[in-house]
Amino acid sequence: MSHTHQHTATSPDTEWLRTFADYWKRIGPETKDAIVGLLPDDWSLEGKRCWTSDWWLREHWGRAFEVVEIGPRIHNSSWALLRKRDISVTVDDVARPADDPREYYAVRHNLLRAQREIDYAEARLAAAQREAAEQLAALRDSRERSRSWRVTGPLRQLARCARTRRSGG
Repeated sequence: MSHTHQHTATSPDTEWLRTFADYWKRIGPETKDAIVGLLPDDWSLEGKRCWTSDWWLREHWGRAFEVVEIGPRIHNSSWALLRKRDISVTVDDVARPADDPREYYAVRHNLLRAQREIDYAEARLAAAQREAAEQLAALRDSRERSRSWRVTGPLRQLARCARTRRSGG
């Protein structure tokens, strides 16, 4: 559930405790492994993670919630105690960039990371396609060298000739 939906679903003065991975102070929200996490063999291991920083949380979520407190970092996560503001807020309101120069760096950082993840996913896909082609070639080679394939060769040739005559060729 997005923070805007959580705002809509709660009543005024509802307090909400949210944990967040506050890894990098210089960036805003960052989705890591979004693409890699969609690959079937990776999804069960990692999946997608979203990191944010306290300045971004205060700036953006602070538009929908009063940030009552941001607790200390424990086990690589921080927590925020939020209280719903009695206002109407949309996703666009919360997502709108602030004048803070860190917004630019956050977007730039996320674009660079997304490009690296795309490059990584494309390389993995190309490797998987090469491996599948090699396996198919090995199966075809094995089949064509088999005794049964060699023995039934004349029957396949006869069937091709019959099909050609039927089609008028």
